Amino acid sequence: MARDSKQAGTMLEGLSSSSATVTEKSKASQPQGSERKFPSLPSRDDTLTAVSRSSRQVKYRAISRNQAIYIATQLSVMIDTGVTLPEALEGLARQSDESHVRAALRAIQEKVKGGSDLSLAVARCPYRFPRIFACLLRASEASGTMALMLSRVAEYLTEENENVRKIQSALIYPAVMFVLALLTAVLMITFLLPRFATIYRGHEDVLPLPTRVAFALSDLFLANWIYIIIAVVLLTGGLIIYLRSNTGRVHTDWLKLHMPLLGRMFRKFYLARSIRTIGTMIGAGRTVPEAVRLARGITGNSYFNSLWKRADDSLQVGAQLSDPLFLCPLIPNAVAQMIATGEKTGRLALVMERIASFCESDLHNTVKNVATILEPLMIIIMGMFIAGIAMAVLLPVFSISKVLGSG
Repeated sequence: MARDSKQAGTMLEGLSSSSATVTEKSKASQPQGSERKFPSLPSRDDTLTAVSRSSRQVKYRAISRNQAIYIATQLSVMIDTGVTLPEALEGLARQSDESHVRAALRAIQEKVKGGSDLSLAVARCPYRFPRIFACLLRASEASGTMALMLSRVAEYLTEENENVRKIQSALIYPAVMFVLALLTAVLMITFLLPRFATIYRGHEDVLPLPTRVAFALSDLFLANWIYIIIAVVLLTGGLIIYLRSNTGRVHTDWLKLHMPLLGRMFRKFYLARSIRTIGTMIGAGRTVPEAVRLARGITGNSYFNSLWKRADDSLQVGAQLSDPLFLCPLIPNAVAQMIATGEKTGRLALVMERIASFCESDLHNTVKNVATILEPLMIIIMGMFIAGIAMAVLLPVFSISKVLGSG
């Protein structure tokens, strides 16, 4: 505990200069005599209610992260150069090549022209935007920093997109190798083994056990391939239905966090996403309970959602955010200690941003290490699998005299 406190203190020493700079810039951007105020956002707030309602829409395509990044970046530039919001939305709608993006932008434009706030128009758009998009826009409307907040939205989504891309790239290679191994096995069972079976026909009793097992599997597949395909389709459909159920999602989330090699990577991914979301929301002027409430809905893992629900419940009774984090094995003790220090010093937003940057850097290193281990491991597994079938076929060749002499 003392070592963690020392680490947290060391990390926070570098925050003082950047904290002063951020404070000076924030004061310079505000008119004199005015005070930066943000309205509270309770759970029944119109924006969050609209986001939840739009998330239940199933007949409209969602706006992807890349599309949301493009929209936020372009709107930020246009608004910063003096273009009005309706004109900026109209210009983006004309430029878009995607029909659902054009429809979404025109729907938002109509609501804005009708007097609606941009955040509420985005939240109520049937083409779902990333959830944090509308929440950060709500903060920008209260502070009058729309262009700056849109740029921050693009930055947040870019970081999120990069993390997801790195996770996907680490998992694509093993998946491709698994599919190739499966296809190779099917081809060998259906085409190669039957040809060798005709050569060894009549000498089954003297064939090695691996060869007899391989030929038996080949005969079983060729004789029942229709039933096998039907069974695979039914099992796949049942597995998909199960994974989409609440129980299936919970079990999948548990597996992600506890798998050998990959579990550590997923833990760091969900931790970085949660901390980044909370830090971004607090930095945008939202309260800590509001930021935690939003993190509950976008972490993507039921165990982390439960963690932030407990944190939200603790905040409601006057506890500190760090209190339940010290008790959760999903949160490193050093991270909880740094959050506690940030709460005591009143620099929680800055601390959360720095923790998120550290967690993302650690995640990138972990992904590289996982990919470095998985690639040769999958090659070895695939090689052993194919070599096993090849040896089963060619093993009798080494004793061909005995096989032929038995006739």
